[in-house]
Amino acid sequence: MSEQLADKLDSDARHTAITTDIWTSLSNEAYLSFTASYVVHDWTIKSPVLATINLEDRHMQSVIAANLNKVAHEWNVTTKVIACVHDGAANIRDVGDRNNWLDVSCAAHKLQRCINTSIGTDKVTKHPIAKCVAAAARLPDAFDLTATTSLPLR
Repeated sequence: MSEQLADKLDSDARHTAITTDIWTSLSNEAYLSFTASYVVHDWTIKSPVLATINLEDRHMQSVIAANLNKVAHEWNVTTKVIACVHDGAANIRDVGDRNNWLDVSCAAHKLQRCINTSIGTDKVTKHPIAKCVAAAARLPDAFDLTATTSLPLR
């Protein structure tokens, strides 16, 4: 499958934008993802995940940039990458620039952070809306939704 995907990337992807993020597993292991997005001849967008790398080193810009560059080389897309989209965290800002790619912070991620902060759901808080959200999340537990009761028909 990787050979077929490499052939598709070679033939179909003139320009590629990558999306990357660092996430932590339940066992507290850090991973770096590399997704390549490109548009094919019929204007269909393709977004294969090319790598998910276990990050054993500190999450410094140089380490992240080097790992992304390595994946781009492995998939032969280094010269095709025009932008690197990420969440805008301090340790990932400018990693695109380090690889001569346009560095782009994800607008949707920034919007979500603004919403979470404004309603107080980003942390444990006493914000009134956060209390409502927490209460609403517990609401289904107040009802036994598995029980079936029949009401008399009139």
